Amino acid sequence: MGKLFTSESVIWKRIATAILKSGVITWLILLVIWQIASAFNKPEFLPSPYVTWQGFVEILTKGVLWEDIKVSMRRVGIGWSCGLLVAIPIGLLIGRFRIVRWIVGPFINFFRFVPAIGFLTLFLMWFGVGEESKLEVMAQWAKMKNPPTAVYCANDAIAIGMLKYLNKKRNACYTPSIIGSDDIEAAQYTQPMLTTVALPKKEMAKFAVDLLLDRVQGGHTETVSLTLRTHLVVRSSCASPESSYTLEYYL
Repeated sequence: MGKLFTSESVIWKRIATAILKSGVITWLILLVIWQIASAFNKPEFLPSPYVTWQGFVEILTKGVLWEDIKVSMRRVGIGWSCGLLVAIPIGLLIGRFRIVRWIVGPFINFFRFVPAIGFLTLFLMWFGVGEESKLEVMAQWAKMKNPPTAVYCANDAIAIGMLKYLNKKRNACYTPSIIGSDDIEAAQYTQPMLTTVALPKKEMAKFAVDLLLDRVQGGHTETVSLTLRTHLVVRSSCASPESSYTLEYYL
């Protein structure tokens, strides 16, 4: 009997050790903390695990998740393939010929220390944002009898993408004004230069940090609204409907 109890205790000890090593206990503790924290916050700020699961099931059953995964994988695949097509031949040439290493080496050593986010502005100017299918609405507008004469975009990145699209699909009969929002640096270098709404980013960031710290310290939990002053930065991507035909789109 003593040996039986000993062997059973060893088995249960091994099971408990395996459970601890698997991380299940850690995830259960995190879920409990998440559930308790969500009870003291609004769903918009911190939804509960159940609400989050409902949202996951919804996008799963509607096919939205798979569509997004497919688009993301296609983008990753295209970027990875382009990188291979450029990097492998250059690497082979550098390893085989010293003169290539002497010429290309300084460029590689310079750019490899630049953070990837530093190229964001240039890439937005060169390639726009997203695929043309996202801007198919522009093609539909161009076919309308009375299409919109101006388009206001939620941010400058989308506006730059629309300028890129209009450049590719030149239509002398449809040249709408384009207005963005954010006034990012790239907006100054598009052609035509992008008219945009400049937002007080420093004030917005300060308010967000102050609000977060206040809530962490047990301050107010109600929804807060803040009105900040913005201003319109008028550039050359806008014109009156009568003279909009003079706009030229090229980046």
